[in-house]
Amino acid sequence: MRLETEPGFDSQPSVFRDSDWQEEVRVEVRGMSKWFPSVAGGEPLLAIQDLTLSIAVNETVALVGPSGCGKTTLLNVIAGFEQADQGEVLLDGTRVTGPGPDRAVVFQSPALFPWLTVWKNITLGPRKRGVPKPEYEGRARDLLTAVALTGFEKHYPYQLSGGMQQRVQIARALLEAPDVLLMDEPFGALDYQTRLLMQELLMKLATKFRQSILFITHDVQEAIFLADRVCVMSRRPGRIKLARRIDAPKPRDYRFLNSSEFLEIEPVILETVREEVTTIGAASPATGEERQ
Repeated sequence: MRLETEPGFDSQPSVFRDSDWQEEVRVEVRGMSKWFPSVAGGEPLLAIQDLTLSIAVNETVALVGPSGCGKTTLLNVIAGFEQADQGEVLLDGTRVTGPGPDRAVVFQSPALFPWLTVWKNITLGPRKRGVPKPEYEGRARDLLTAVALTGFEKHYPYQLSGGMQQRVQIARALLEAPDVLLMDEPFGALDYQTRLLMQELLMKLATKFRQSILFITHDVQEAIFLADRVCVMSRRPGRIKLARRIDAPKPRDYRFLNSSEFLEIEPVILETVREEVTTIGAASPATGEERQ
């Protein structure tokens, strides 16, 4: 594990310029800034300022930071749900201008259709596009096995636990074989034991299907456990303040939480987040609604 300062930091400790990680880049965010109109008619709210970040092929990047720093806004711009006001987002070298099948989003709430069975929820995308069943059925059944839902194909969401519902959402996202998986606190509402099981499952799936993953969380332990790289965002306007590599081999299990590597990196990330949280009160007052 590298605890030294990563290349790309400048003299301002609150700013991090993501450098070339010497890996094949899948997602590249270049100098992105994003404003939101003020709900009170005042000055626009600068949510993100000059943010630069790259995500490599088959890399999991976990993003942590104080509430309102722009984490979800960044995810939405990469997803194509919103547009940057300055800068650009590239996917495999092509500028992102809107949503596409090369990116899938997994939300904190499972966002399942309650009147559809597990099978119909998972296969909704290809069925709606008129894809012949033989073209997606095999992969869908493989995913059911991968997320341990074989035998639950005819169940409805209300018959499933929270963890099982999230597994349905993840399987639905992976069925489209996206290059990038964007996850916005997907395990935040789960109990600790279920969350740990879901984290282990996600690592196995990422290894098997080789997606690049951006994972937003407020849980520093979860970020270190899951990620190849943890990035800490500054308070608003959000920028990447700190990035740390996690070199432990994957997939990991709960024993990693007691390893010397984990115990060495956790206080570094926690202290960096704490610095940003404790200085929010000293910053200029927010105008308008904060966004994560």
